[in-house]
Formats: sequence, structure tokens, C-alpha cells
Amino acid sequence: MRTTQKLAHTMERKGYPRMAHDMQKIRDDAIARVLGPERRARVRGLGFGATPSRVDAQIQSNRRVRELESQLQTQSERMGTLEEKVEALLKLSQQVNFICNVL
Repeated sequence: MRTTQKLAHTMERKGYPRMAHDMQKIRDDAIARVLGPERRARVRGLGFGATPSRVDAQIQSNRRVRELESQLQTQSERMGTLEEKVEALLKLSQQVNFICNVL
């Protein structure tokens, strides 16, 4: 962040001054000092072929899977309660039919 700047720029996801400050922290990391500077389009520690865009896509995919699993769980619970209500209505209908037949 600039020394003259009092507030961090927050108009975007991460303002340039904050991003530059965070990138400097990463460059000063102990692992970065031992392994040297990052190579372009590579992600350390994830094996061959890992790129920042693939890692980001995988994170987004995992988030979407969790959302869908949550929706599935909710719908399953709703389906169970609806099935119970249908069974109760069928029993009530049978009782009403029996009473009407008796009278």
C-alpha cells in the first residue's frame, strides 16, 4: 500500500495497492525464499500440470458440488414430509369412504 494512502482501495475485489502488498508478503514467504521465484503459470505443491486457472476452476467446481448436495438434501427432506402428508390424506380418504359406505 502507498505510504500516502490512508484507506485501502476497495472499488474492485482487491484494489491494486492491497494486491501488491499481499504479493510482497508471498514473495517474502520462507518457502518462496528456498524454492526461488515463482515460474509463470505454475502452482507449487500440486504436481505436474497444475495451473492457476485449473486450480481456480476446481475450487469453483467443488463449491458448486457442495451447493448442489445441500439443495439435494433439502429437497429430499421436503419429499419425505410430502410423502408422509400424502399417506395421511389417503388414510383419511379411506376412513371417509368407509363411513360413507356404512351410512
